[in-house]
This record gives sequence, C-alpha cells and structure tokens, in this order.
Amino acid sequence: MSLCLLVSPLQAQSLHITLLNGDCDGDNEVTLSDFGIVVSAMGSVPGDPNWDPRADLDGDGEVTLFDVGIVVRNFGQVGAEPFDPTLPRLPAPNEGYHVCGVIRLQEWYGGAVSIRLEAFREDAPEQIVYYADFSVEGEDFFSLYLPDAGLWRITAQIQPPNSGQFLAMSVPHYRQYSPGDSIRVLAVQPAGAELFSNLSGPIPIVIHVVDYDEVSITNADRDVRLTNKVRETMNHLDVHWRIRHGGGMIDDRPAFSRYLRYADYHPPALDPGEFSRTVQLECTVYDRSPIASRRDEPVSLTITLTILDVPTIHSIVGRGVSGGTTYPSLFASGLRREETVYYNWVVDAPATLPWYLRYVEWLQMPWRGRFRGEPPWRLFDTFPISPDEEHRRVVVEVRATFAFPYPDPWLGFQNTKTRSRAITFRLFTHDEMCDFSRGISSIAHWDPPNWFDARPGHWGAVIPRFNEMDPNLDGGYVVYYAPRPPSRPGTDITDTTVGILDWSGYWAPYGLQHSEQYRGRVYLFGSSLKARIESGGAVRRYGLWADGIDAVANTVAHELAERDLFLASWGGFDSAHIGSYLFHPFRRPYDEDMDGVCDSWEHLHRSLGFGKDDPYAVERWWLYGKDATGREVCTVLDHEMYAQLFGEWNGYLVGSLDEQDWSEGGRQDY
Repeated sequence: MSLCLLVSPLQAQSLHITLLNGDCDGDNEVTLSDFGIVVSAMGSVPGDPNWDPRADLDGDGEVTLFDVGIVVRNFGQVGAEPFDPTLPRLPAPNEGYHVCGVIRLQEWYGGAVSIRLEAFREDAPEQIVYYADFSVEGEDFFSLYLPDAGLWRITAQIQPPNSGQFLAMSVPHYRQYSPGDSIRVLAVQPAGAELFSNLSGPIPIVIHVVDYDEVSITNADRDVRLTNKVRETMNHLDVHWRIRHGGGMIDDRPAFSRYLRYADYHPPALDPGEFSRTVQLECTVYDRSPIASRRDEPVSLTITLTILDVPTIHSIVGRGVSGGTTYPSLFASGLRREETVYYNWVVDAPATLPWYLRYVEWLQMPWRGRFRGEPPWRLFDTFPISPDEEHRRVVVEVRATFAFPYPDPWLGFQNTKTRSRAITFRLFTHDEMCDFSRGISSIAHWDPPNWFDARPGHWGAVIPRFNEMDPNLDGGYVVYYAPRPPSRPGTDITDTTVGILDWSGYWAPYGLQHSEQYRGRVYLFGSSLKARIESGGAVRRYGLWADGIDAVANTVAHELAERDLFLASWGGFDSAHIGSYLFHPFRRPYDEDMDGVCDSWEHLHRSLGFGKDDPYAVERWWLYGKDATGREVCTVLDHEMYAQLFGEWNGYLVGSLDEQDWSEGGRQDY
C-alpha cells in the first residue's frame, strides 16, 4: 500500500495519507506475481484448499473480483525505498513541530493494521529517523510531533516491514520557519515617566506584544520557494517581570487579549521624610514557540515610574456605552441600528485622609459632552457618537487637584495625565449604515457586518482588491457577502468553507441563476470566516495560518487568484467563452482532465506544474517534482492548488495591514 499526501483545503496542517493496496507478496510493488496470487485463490474462503490470506486484499474474508480489481487499479505501482536502515532511530518526541492528519487504508474492510510513520529531516545536521506507530482501522486520525520544522520526508509502511499488501512511499513536507522581525513590545500604560501615589493600591501595567516570524514552503525539486509571515500566538510569548530599581512587588495577570499583557505593580511605602522615589520595571518577552527554528531572541522593555507620598491620578478609563451596556472599547458602531453609542470616561484619583480630591479638569477631550454627578467631576459622558466617527487614536488629558485641609485649605497638589485610545468598530455587528447591495445572493438579501464594510477605517476599505470592480457583473463589485456557506449536494462546500468563486452564477438571486451578469462573483461566508478571524484555525498543508484582518485578506487573495486563473485560461465568464450554463465548460475538448483550467492554458504553463491530462498536476508537481509520473495524489484540483500556493502566499503579506486595523480587539486597539 502506497502513501499519498491528500490535503483538503480545510483540513488542519498537513497530511491526509492514503495507503494503496495490492502488494500480495511483500516485494514493495504491484506486479504479475501479485495478480497470480489473487487468481490462484479466487473464490476461496478460510478453510478452502486454495485459501491464501495474502490474496484477501480488502479484508472481507473471501477472495473475489473486488480483490482482483485492487491489483488491476494499482498495477505497476512501486513503493519507495525505506530510509537507510543504518541511521539511528528514535521515537517521535511529545512536543515540537506538530504534524497531524488522517491515515486511510485504501479499500480495506478488515481489522486494525499497524502502520509506522517515519520522518527524516534532510537539512538537519543530526541524521536521525523519528518514528511513531499507529493502529489504523479503515481511516483514523493521527498526531505526530517532530523536533522542528524543516525539509522533512515522511514515509508510511505496514508493520512489520515487507509483510505484504502495502507499498511504502516517501513524500516531502517542506515548511521552514525563521524568527523574522524581532518581537515588538510597546508600553501602553503607563506610556511615559508618570507620577503615581503609593497610597492608591496596585498600579495597572499594560504592554502590547506582537511577533511575526518568516515562513516558507518549498516544492519537491526545491526550485520554487514561497515566503510569507505568520504571527506568533500569545500563548507562546512569555512575559517575565522584574523590578530593577525602587522596590515594591509586581504580579503578572492572565492575558485577556491577543496582543495585550497585564501586570499589577504594588508600590513600596516610602521612607520617613522621602517625598518621591524613581522606580524602574523591566519586562522581558521570551519566545517559547514549540518550533525551535522560529524562536526569537528575548526582548526587554524598561518602564520608569515616580512614586510620590501624595495622591495622584491612578487611572483614566474610557468605555463605550450602547443600549445600557458598557463595553471596554471605544467603538463607533451601535449594537443595533436603532441604538446610539456614547463614551463614558472615568478618572480614578483616590485620596487618603487628610487629602481629598478637590476637582478634576478635563483639559483635552475630542468630543463635547457633560459631567455626570456632582463635583469634583470625575465622570464625563460624551454626547452620542456618529457611526461615521473617524477611526483613529485620540488623546484625553486630565488634571486633578488634591487639597490638604490644614493649616491652609488651599494648600494642595496637582497631577496631570493623558491617555491615548483607539476608536474602533465592532466586527460582527451592524451599525446605522444599511447596505444590502453586496449581500444579495440565492441565500437572501443581507446587510454585511461591520468588518465587511468598505467605509473608511473598516477592513473592506483597506484589504487589497476587496473593492475590485467588473463592469460585466450586476452591481459592479466582484466580492460579495453571504452569512453562511450554501448547501449544494455533490460539491466540496462544507459549513467551514470561508469563500468561493461562483464562476457559473449558481448563487445568483433566485430567478437569475446562471445569468451572465452574476458569473464570476466571489462570496465570503460570515459564519465560517468569524471562526477563522477569531482563532485562525490550524495550519493548512499548503496554506497559511492567519487570524483577524489577515484571515479575511488571505481569503480574498485566494479567491481572486482563482478568479484570475479562470479568466486567464477561459477568457471570460460569458457564454461566448464558457457556453451557457447547460453546457458545462469542464468537458472535452476544452478541459480534458476537468480540473477547472482549460487545456490550452495548461499546455502553455507546464512550468507551473499544469498538465491537460491530469486534474491534480499542480499538486503532483509540487509534492513529487518533475518525476511525478504515476504518483498517487488526488485531493486538490489544479485551480484550488494554484490559489493556495500563488494566491495565499504571493497575493497578500500577513501583518501588512496592522497599522490600518481599527477593529475592536484588533492590532490598533490598545
């Protein structure tokens, strides 16, 4: 049985291994000898004189024409040579570079079979083979850890070796990482050398951390290398705090954001007669990625505070309020269209007797509003904020005056502080702007959520090619929204599909299906994209891990690369180029292998792996190189494989939109 990497575009990380059947005599190839063994045992069951268990290839307890068919279909297949038996072998580690997927036994209906996966890294100085054994019955999930990413080759074979029925085959798994840019650490709060009282309790410390590593993927012949970036997840970035000078205590707090880390600093009690003390805090961020090759060097940040023996402003907090509910972010979009948003600002300026807070002055406030409550006016509510409020960073400046009642009631101390906050938008809700024009499909008419909007500051305004136009399309735009993937029997669309190219106009509004003015639209699906935006999902075999704005930009790049390929190969979506919807374009002589790319274009682009006689030519070329003839691989059709490789990797650079991500919880929300 042969190993073949079959990768679903939506499957996590990596390997879908199909082991081919038919090697009765255990010589690692399917030949006339195997055919003879099956023919000699034809019609037999256990106990018959001519029964030969090697001939029961499907494991159903009898030798039938089905077993003959297995040999015929795989006739001529030859397994790969195993790794050098003299190389040291070690069990696969329990952590590190994670490879997972599915092992499927082709046309096998018998009991569990022991399969060994062996992995050898060609670019490692240590020449070691790592292995793991799995019991597979029909089809089973597997999870494998390797010491690091790199130029791995992975084989699968039955145990014990050469015991018959299964061929061995080796395939590459070439994904490499390097640290890329250094870890970026920014002090959010306090933002400078601020003054704090030692009488006010713990001082909140907030830092913003982001790290992008370089990732590359290489084809089997190593003559094509695609490079992009991937963001390190916060759970792999450890923050260690220490007090360099000034005393006190500091406690790390659990992270509540993809980019922010929190700590509480407990200032020291000052010595008698000591009015102030300078404190230096140091945070060091360590990259604990399980993939050793992508670990950055530690980065340190020093935060300087001055601790006083008088009261000060402890914090300035701004929140968004809508529909009676308070939210931690400032956002310019209501939860529902009929609701408004205003901002509530609170100054925390505790004073310990005999000190008291005399009054608060709001020196800089970007909006008009009113004080809430009685003096000293610690609370300020803005008037309702327009949903068209510009997404940007704003600065609020406040001065608090503290008084000492004796011997002179006017004796006091003033403290001024500023806070910078981002005006964001809520990702998955809707605001007062109703625009159904890009949410029309066979599913219904929908107002896309805020992330889709092409308004200033929203993702739709900054993602490359998001607002591309095509005068042949009704509505003009190429990219449209639907709340969920549609159900269409006989296709590979599932509830996790994030986007599609509708080349035929199938998802046009009812009564207009397959009309030319609806052919060539790209649909993005809200429910499945929401999951990818929030978590990023797993690393796909040929694709990239991305979350947040990168997840949508990456999806758009993928679907538009597929659209570009369609236009380049067919010339257009109209009937003159692809026929009416009753005439499927993927038929002879236009598309011999029915892979979605016309024959003439495939012939001209053989250097990219295309071939008019093979629907999986690009994947086969990528996995096995120019000697791919006869190799088994059959999951990612050419157009989809092209979009993953040359769309996702070359069409959008992960992290390039950080400065323009004004979403709530996004890159600028700190």
